[in-house]
Amino acid sequence: MNRTLVFNLNSGCASVSSLSGISQVGAATEAELEDRKLRIEDAKNATFAAVEEGIVPGGGAALLHLSELVPAFKETLKLEEEKMVGFEDWRMQFNIYISSIPTSVLASFHRALTL
Repeated sequence: MNRTLVFNLNSGCASVSSLSGISQVGAATEAELEDRKLRIEDAKNATFAAVEEGIVPGGGAALLHLSELVPAFKETLKLEEEKMVGFEDWRMQFNIYISSIPTSVLASFHRALTL
């Protein structure tokens, strides 16, 4: 990764991590308002619990963690020449997808900061 991309990712992470949010909830009736508030509080508590339990983040992050294991996995395979070509093609496509994750994250941060 080039230095500019790393700098932009770090800047985006710092900006987003320092933000706090205020959720404004409205409803037609008092009962509906209370229900919405409770749903939001439940979602917030579920998110915090998932973080504490170490739940795997989004699929892109899981793939990124698994990408470190691909070279070791290749060593364990005993494939013929033809199948090894297929595996190499898969590995190349996998790496292309993995390298697109930081760009996607940066674009998401940019959209979030410009709202």
